[in-house]
Formats: sequence, C-alpha cells, structure tokens
Amino acid sequence: MINNHRLIDEFIALTKFDSESYNELDIQRYVIEKLKELDLKVVEDNSIDNYKKYTNSKNIANNVYGYLKGDIEGKGIILAAHLDTVSPGINKNAIINGNKITSDGKTVLGADDLSSVAAIIEALRVIKENKISHKDIEVIFFVAEEPFAKGSRYFDYSLLKSKEAYVFDLEGNINDVAIKAPAIASFKIRINGKASHAGFRPEDGINALTILNKALNEINLGRIDDKTTLNIGLINGGSGVNIVPDLIEIKGEIRSLDNNILDTELKHLNDTFDRYAKIYNGSIDFTYEKEFSAYEIDNNDNVIKRYNKAINKINNKKINYKTTFGGSDNNNLNMHNIKGIVVGNGMRNVHSKEEYILIDDIIDVTKLILELVKE
Repeated sequence: MINNHRLIDEFIALTKFDSESYNELDIQRYVIEKLKELDLKVVEDNSIDNYKKYTNSKNIANNVYGYLKGDIEGKGIILAAHLDTVSPGINKNAIINGNKITSDGKTVLGADDLSSVAAIIEALRVIKENKISHKDIEVIFFVAEEPFAKGSRYFDYSLLKSKEAYVFDLEGNINDVAIKAPAIASFKIRINGKASHAGFRPEDGINALTILNKALNEINLGRIDDKTTLNIGLINGGSGVNIVPDLIEIKGEIRSLDNNILDTELKHLNDTFDRYAKIYNGSIDFTYEKEFSAYEIDNNDNVIKRYNKAINKINNKKINYKTTFGGSDNNNLNMHNIKGIVVGNGMRNVHSKEEYILIDDIIDVTKLILELVKE
C-alpha cells in the first residue's frame, strides 16, 4: 500500500528546504499543511518564547503537534522526528543512484532527520487512503533538535494524551533501537587572575594558567568510567606573550548514564577549580547547563513490547538494543514521564557530507509505523 515513488519524492522535497537548526520556519509551514491535508488536528506550541534566547535567527519556528483520532481502543502512540539539520545544510541537492540517496558532496543530505518526517507523512497518507484502522496517533515534528534538543525541551507536553513514543532518529535500520541514553551537562569555567609584565614583574601577577594546570592535574578527562565521559573542548585566554594571563575560559561537557554521577562530577569540577583559585589568590566563575537527563527503558515496558510485535511482522532479523552516548528528543520525552525509544531510520554517516540513506530503509520505517499504529 505504500507508494514508494511518492515517499521518496516527499523526502527529496523536504531536503530542498534550508532547515539548519533555528531556521526551520519554511519547512515547519510546509509540514503543517501536509498534516492538515491528512485531517490531523494541528497545533503549534509556544516553544519559541523559551528558546529564542539561544539564537538571533529570524526564521525560528515552533514545534508542530498533530493528532489523529483512532478507531481502535487502547493506548495511543506518539511518532516523533525533527525538522532541523546540521550545517552545511544550505542548498542541499539529493542524488538518487539506484537504491542509495546521497548529497552532491557539498552539504549534508538531511536524512537526519527528514527521512523520518517523510516516512511519517507517507504512513498517514496510506492510513487515510486505505481507511486503515488504528489507535490514536500523535505526531510531533520537533525543531532545534541538533543544538541539544532545545525544541523538545520547551515543547508543550500538556498537549500529549499518549504515554508511549517512537522517535525515529538513530543511525542504523529499524532493527536498531536505543533504550538507554545519558545525562549531558555543558559547563563553562572562567578563571580570573591578575595581569602583570611577564619579564619585569611576573611575581606581581596571578597566573590563570597556573590555576588551570593545577586543577587539571586532579580532573580525569576522557572516559572516566564505563558510564561517564568528561571533555574540555574549548580553551581561550591570554592577551600577549609578555603578559601574565589574567583570564582563561574553558568550555566542556560531561555525559553520564547515571544522573547522580553527573552531579558528582559537576561538583568535583567546581570544588577543584575553586580550591586552586583560592590557593593562588584568584577566583573562578563556574556555570553549567543540564542539557539532558539520563533514561533507560526496560524490556518489559509496553513501548518495547509493541515495537517487538511490529518488527516481527516485518522481518525476522535480530533486534539490536543499544546504549547510546548521544542525546535526543527522546531524553526530554522521558523526562516528562513518556516511555520512548529511539528507532533506526536508515541514515548513515550523519553530520557529514558523506551522509546517505537507502531507499529500502525509508520504506521499512514507513512499514514499521503502519504496524505500530495498529498494535
């Protein structure tokens, strides 16, 4: 019942939009009209009011929510994907070569995550055209997913009726499913010293670099344990080779599959830098933002059982339950007491100009959606 040509044409049409993060207004308007054509009740939330502080873009958009009443009793289902792409994502040009779709090598393709948007739209078309019975369907097209899922962070969760979500945003095929993901916190530490001439009066200064060096000797970088990583990715400071540096700023992140460990590591960072700053008569400004909380879905949860039943009707391949160290919209769904899993949508080499997807995988995602809404 799936119209393969229409499905791929829809995906290609979606990739034509320049929908880098915080620039989704045009594609948002497009998908709103598509959902309305398919008789969904469509609502825009007011997420812009909360996340606009992160950008100066004039093309930001709200999240899109759609509701389709079902005729099968039982728990409804949430289908989710995101509308934004990473850069370079301007003037994307998708090229079909047999079963494979790539970009022209100048930009990303946008299969992350527009292939999932296309699959959801096609599944809704098939349902309408063939009058397929289904449970209540709720669709969310999130914006600003790539910058730590700002769109879903501020989504209006009071709109949702269902408690089970399927987020199609994982590299791999439909037999790949992420059931565990980390908490993530980004941090910034400003180390304040005192400038002085490095040749004539170095002892009169307070070297911010010395404070940084001493603190880093007590900080584990990289993989701290099997649940946690810590990285300092940006270091800026100093004003001249002959001046004792009075200001150094570092930025980094912590990821952990355990929320408590994340909190412990944040405290350890703050305490260590603060202690050495005081020893050398300097000071620090420590700020952080918790981007995500960790979650884990149990195999006995209904969201997994429904997924298993649906997959078994499509193929007999092994299901790969995965732990991911990346965050997604699903982290925020689970924070709001919605059991969600992240399902593979066929995309490969994401966040690069070598990104590609197989047509068969987009079709499989559509098949899976059609089975999920009936379970």
